[in-house]
Amino acid sequence: MKKDNPKYLIPKLILAHFSHHVATGVLVPLLPLIRESFGLNYFQSGILISSFSISYGLGQVPIAIFADRMGHLPIIIIGLMGISLASIALSFTDAFWQMVFCFIAMGLFGATYHALPHRLSPEFCP
Repeated sequence: MKKDNPKYLIPKLILAHFSHHVATGVLVPLLPLIRESFGLNYFQSGILISSFSISYGLGQVPIAIFADRMGHLPIIIIGLMGISLASIALSFTDAFWQMVFCFIAMGLFGATYHALPHRLSPEFCP
């Protein structure tokens, strides 16, 4: 893999980290609005957040192992693009099961981010 200039890599990682947290962190504060708009009860709201959190947590180790074989940067890019697409798809849902599917997708794509930059940054910054 070609080594980028570290002074350009660190701002890219910071921007990726920021965009990751904006996309995934906005779910919980918006949950009351989602609950009201879709007429969900508290159990269904818990299923939504749990589907995201469980897929996010369980996906990190296998994705990190996969990234060690395939390369970290492409997996990070795929993950950030996937979060974006899953967020856009979430805005078009009109049923509870569709939201659960989008939240699971966001969790799995979100899992591509947190474990990988910590492994990637020492390659570029001594």
